[in-house]
Amino acid sequence: MQESKIRAFIAIDIPADIKSKIIELSKGLNSSGIKPVGPEQLHITLFFLGYVDAEQIASVKLALSKMQVRSFSVDLNGIGTFDPRNPRIVFINIAKGSEELKKIYADLSGDISALRIRMDERAFAPHITIARLKRSAGEEVRAVNALIESHSHHDFGSFACTCIKLKQSVLASEGPAYTDLFVKELTA
Repeated sequence: MQESKIRAFIAIDIPADIKSKIIELSKGLNSSGIKPVGPEQLHITLFFLGYVDAEQIASVKLALSKMQVRSFSVDLNGIGTFDPRNPRIVFINIAKGSEELKKIYADLSGDISALRIRMDERAFAPHITIARLKRSAGEEVRAVNALIESHSHHDFGSFACTCIKLKQSVLASEGPAYTDLFVKELTA
């Protein structure tokens, strides 16, 4: 990796009041094999770009600036995992707003892939990661599945999505630190 490349992603931030509810819930995942996401890292990822150069960053900013997207409501309801038998990620479900997020993803996909940025081969599934499992052992799987079962319809609230952000991620021992590189304001 060259010095001039930065680790970047495109995301939507979560309001502080909803972050507080998520952090309170994730206290139930306190286990040596489960690592809750810190409040500073809670967001909806649209694209993880990886390590990109200045030219790619400029192209992503241009693609974002050209988007014609209206602000929309996001409702967060329930928690889940992609594979209950072998959970690696615990997330908050996005009820309302999921279709708008998928459309934004689809609209940006051509621009992102044209930059020779490796795209995730899995279908885009909007969510907010709240914890990662270091291992999918019995105790951790039972804790995650119990939390999911008891909070499968928990209402975490709603917020208006009014912007999309291009962010830099700097890895550190205490967790990644994020900086906004570009903010695309959505129309009312």
